[in-house]
Amino acid sequence: MVGYLPHYLTRIMRERGDSIVQVIYSYSTPIAWLDAGCWIIPDVTYSTTTSTKHQTHLWRLRGEYIPWDAGMDEYMRVLNGHARYIRPARRGDYGRYVGTGVAA
Repeated sequence: MVGYLPHYLTRIMRERGDSIVQVIYSYSTPIAWLDAGCWIIPDVTYSTTTSTKHQTHLWRLRGEYIPWDAGMDEYMRVLNGHARYIRPARRGDYGRYVGTGVAA
């Protein structure tokens, strides 16, 4: 998944359009958005410029990461604070997570 927002997340953004109040773009690709007061950051690798010069600043948002293949149920669990995706320490397995846990 390189260079564009995956279909799963595009569909979620379209369905949640009324509650998304701010979107951060890199060129024409959304790389983070504010949905119901929570910053959502897709765990997606884009172009070299986007990945190295734009996405590197998103950590400051303190948002919730979401896998590239998340369904609406998973997305809503993260958005509502019922689940949190834990990213692997080593990047190489894009779209996979070492586990989920209930948010404290």
